[in-house]
Amino acid sequence: MPRLKRHLALPGLLACLLLSSGLTNGQVTKQPAPDAETLESLAHAERLSKAFAWSANRIRPSVVEIATGRRVRTGHPFYRRDAIVTGTGSGVIVDEGGFILTNHHVIKDVEGIVVSLHDGREFHARLVGADPMADLAVLKIEGNDLVAATFAPSGKLSIGQWVLAVGSPFGLELTVTAGIVSATGRRSLDFSSPHMYENYIQTDAAINPGSSGGPLVNLRGEVVGINTAIQTKDGGYLGIAFAIPVDMARNVVDSLVQTGSLVRPFLGITTLDLDNPIRHALGYEGDNGVIVYSVLENSPAYQAGILRADIITHLDNEPVLDMGLLSRTLALKQPGDQCQLTIYRDKKPVTIKVTLAPHPGNIPLSGQTRGKNWMND
Repeated sequence: MPRLKRHLALPGLLACLLLSSGLTNGQVTKQPAPDAETLESLAHAERLSKAFAWSANRIRPSVVEIATGRRVRTGHPFYRRDAIVTGTGSGVIVDEGGFILTNHHVIKDVEGIVVSLHDGREFHARLVGADPMADLAVLKIEGNDLVAATFAPSGKLSIGQWVLAVGSPFGLELTVTAGIVSATGRRSLDFSSPHMYENYIQTDAAINPGSSGGPLVNLRGEVVGINTAIQTKDGGYLGIAFAIPVDMARNVVDSLVQTGSLVRPFLGITTLDLDNPIRHALGYEGDNGVIVYSVLENSPAYQAGILRADIITHLDNEPVLDMGLLSRTLALKQPGDQCQLTIYRDKKPVTIKVTLAPHPGNIPLSGQTRGKNWMND
């Protein structure tokens, strides 16, 4: 009965609404027309909306969903058996030959990788190579009519710039979210797997589990970063997400695609950030710079004459603010590149040119040192 009474009351309510709106007796109330300023604002908003749509449509054919699997042995008091643990992630096609860029943590320790394209095709992928220190990996599939994404020009990212994040959060393929670049150069973040080359783009575009490895793009549909991580308390998006900049991604892709391996440039030093006691002890009054802690014997730095306790203030005339910036800048270079270092030694600046070498592998960076013994080892 209560439900019946509510239905019977609807005609009376509808009549009241019609009377108040002027829709009875043949009268029709017209909505107010927007003024010129509102029309201009609407037109601007519609153009921006079209830009979002165009960017999304341009990048979507290049975005892939990645499904992974690995076999684990389950324990039981009376028997053991294997179980398959699955995972999901995203990636972006960076070459029409079938090369796909994603995060290293998406494919780490897996035994099988299946890539799904925007048109429903599926391929088994192989791992070409990975860079755990930058959390990047390159996969390869064999397919035709693949659409490669375009990388944005270097140095063309601004705080406040609109960006789109594309991926497969929670397995929902080709999801597009929008936001802005909140900050750049984020480092020393509290991730479970810290990486050496931290230089993250921070964005408020929604990135959730499963989005890792997908592209962050500008309104031209160009890749500006690779979605990597979120700041979260419960595993969900809280408005803060991070992406690896395109410069680092491009460097890894070029090396792996062209040579099949990743060769880092090698300088041959370890450094420490400056603190006030060190500044005072060495009579250094500058704000930027890192101090050389050790120089590996026979390394490029050793051969160029870099000494322990030198303060590196500039690399190629750009200020060196901390150890992380120095490492990231060097990582973007190639073996054989020549660098110009400005160092502070004996209370005066000295310019040293050094040619980077291929990284020799897992060399103990605490190797033999030379120069001023200003610390107690």
